[in-house]
Amino acid sequence: MGKEKDLIESQKGAILYGYQLGHLCRKIAETVGCGPFAVSACIRSNSSQF
Repeated sequence: MGKEKDLIESQKGAILYGYQLGHLCRKIAETVGCGPFAVSACIRSNSSQF
């Protein structure tokens, strides 16, 4: 991922869990410690799970 560090598996899991609970990308990003674009990219790349 560009100049930023890749998300670790626990961050990806937290992002997907937050998304399943209906939280906004911005709130998930604040909680996980990444940017909102990283959250939306993670959700998009795992959209087949939903």
